[in-house]
Amino acid sequence: MPERAVPCCRCLAALAAWRDGAAPLCCDCNSAVAKKCRSCRDLGKPCIAPSGLLKARAIALRAAIAAHPGVRPAAVKEAQAAGRSAAAAEKTAAAVGKIALELQRLRGEVAGQAEVYRKTHEASVEAAEKWRQRRSGILRTGNTES
Repeated sequence: MPERAVPCCRCLAALAAWRDGAAPLCCDCNSAVAKKCRSCRDLGKPCIAPSGLLKARAIALRAAIAAHPGVRPAAVKEAQAAGRSAAAAEKTAAAVGKIALELQRLRGEVAGQAEVYRKTHEASVEAAEKWRQRRSGILRTGNTES
């Protein structure tokens, strides 16, 4: 099976965690239908391709490991650290986006609840005022009819 030019995020994490022995490979599976690497297919997980800075770090890490097969020199260690930091930055950016969406959703719910309270409060104040007016009219005229 051919090795991918750009490893997926799962294989990139394995490459970044690699210490000794044979380096993990990110190979395409034989299926023309599945566009997954072998490890993602075996785990039954989605195969997510890196993008932007993470993609560049993945290519650099794969090249550093290919240049020094079986050993882990300083160049590979630096590429691994860069890959880990890029992955962490991407996760942080994704988390910030999710938090922002959650805050917007919560603000909408809070605003919605405040609006319901305001309308309910206005209705109860109006009802009380109407009741007072009716009652004062009854007391002034002495009429008990409603």
